[in-house]
Amino acid sequence: MRIVSILLVLLVLGSCGYAYYKDPTGCQKLATDVATDTMAIIGTFKPPYFTPSPETAPPPKPAVAAAPNGVEYPMGYVATHPAIDPQSPAPAPQALAAPAPAAAPLAAPAGTSLGSYTDYDQALAAARQAHAPMLVLFTGSDWCHYCQMLEQEVLSTKDFTNYVSSHYVFLTIDDLRNTPVPDNRAAEIKQLEQKFSITGFPTLMIVSDDEKEKGRSEGYDPGSGSKAVIGQLDQIAAK
Repeated sequence: MRIVSILLVLLVLGSCGYAYYKDPTGCQKLATDVATDTMAIIGTFKPPYFTPSPETAPPPKPAVAAAPNGVEYPMGYVATHPAIDPQSPAPAPQALAAPAPAAAPLAAPAGTSLGSYTDYDQALAAARQAHAPMLVLFTGSDWCHYCQMLEQEVLSTKDFTNYVSSHYVFLTIDDLRNTPVPDNRAAEIKQLEQKFSITGFPTLMIVSDDEKEKGRSEGYDPGSGSKAVIGQLDQIAAK
């Protein structure tokens, strides 16, 4: 259409050249009218808006970067050890453990000499009385998959309970997310997580009876078993 308009203008201008020779005043008026109309026609054409197709549009950025498995973070971010294969099937949901009563010692397993606790002050008092270190577990038993695997494959085994009972006062800090927790207990758990700079779950820490951290083991590789975890704790204790 634009080419046709230009040719029309050239034709008119040629005609005007001849007409101008015959009638200058009329030719000037005709040229002015044609130029005005031509510019109005050209002005109606606008370039179309560009909308990228799915093939040309840039891919969206992932909401969460891929990370290795082993530690579960409070908002669902998973990190440490081997990378997760996106093609691997999702782990089957695990049965949730019943929450332990708040601010009360747990019943000690058979053969326990140092005791198991859920209250920090009680565990610390027991550690000072026995002159023994505390083994502190920060877990999320009703939402953290790796915590549940650690419980099933390590914490509930006879080898681990016998080992812990003769070496440590065992303290469990369970940061529950899907189970109602009294406000004062929830606040106490948050204070302990800040006190020991807990960033992921599960975390096992060896803490002396004067509240100094000796070392920690973060995360759990499913299938490792109790011997691997006990070996890690022995390495920390030997430092």
